[in-house]
Amino acid sequence: MINNDEALIFLEEIGRLINDYYRCEDHEIKNQIFKDIQLLASAISPETTD
Repeated sequence: MINNDEALIFLEEIGRLINDYYRCEDHEIKNQIFKDIQLLASAISPETTD
């Protein structure tokens, strides 16, 4: 589990990546940025239990 300070850092980085994503014109790089966004989002999302 990450703490609030770490979550804030991840959220700031996601924001930067989203900006990069919309500015990027290269499809392959844009795809990698999207994967990075997903990875960081998964790090801060609450864990689910079944």
